[in-house]
Amino acid sequence: MYLVNGSAQGALKVTLHDKIGRIVREWSSPENPNNYFISWHVFDIDGATGAVTSFDKTSDNGLPIGPHYPTEPVCTTPMEM
Repeated sequence: MYLVNGSAQGALKVTLHDKIGRIVREWSSPENPNNYFISWHVFDIDGATGAVTSFDKTSDNGLPIGPHYPTEPVCTTPMEM
């Protein structure tokens, strides 16, 4: 995902739930004090095993085109502002 210009640390939280809704892990976003968007690679899930690998790293190079494209919305409720 992208962190926009001037985002404070913890401005975004990613929560991973298991299939019955229990929280498996949470990540809080790093700070982005820059005047441009940076990408945040939070985690990967192995589709065969279900194993989660945490990355929690940012990059100035944007997001790679890959398995995440095209995307489908998975949230069922509107995001609160």
